[in-house]
Amino acid sequence: MRIPGPVNWHKEIVYNCVWSLLVEIDRHNARATEKDSGLTPITSVGMTGLATGIGMVPADVCARQTAFAFAHFYEATTQPEKWSSLTWPDIIGLRLKMPLPMQY
Repeated sequence: MRIPGPVNWHKEIVYNCVWSLLVEIDRHNARATEKDSGLTPITSVGMTGLATGIGMVPADVCARQTAFAFAHFYEATTQPEKWSSLTWPDIIGLRLKMPLPMQY
């Protein structure tokens, strides 16, 4: 957070942050495989419950959003042809399958 404060109004903030983290780890690891990059691949990450403190996102919501981001990222990287051909109705269908509580 740039400025600490409640973010529970943003229903997918944790999902978006975890997805962004996974993308950057993937990019870093791709660069680390290049010869003479001097980079060490990232093999593990320790992470607290994102936005669960001052962000006021309940821990169970954070856990669910984190799990969905991991699952979707894994599927997107192992089945790129499927994810690159998603249409808006497909994306909305994915969103509707995510049990996101509408109230905190």
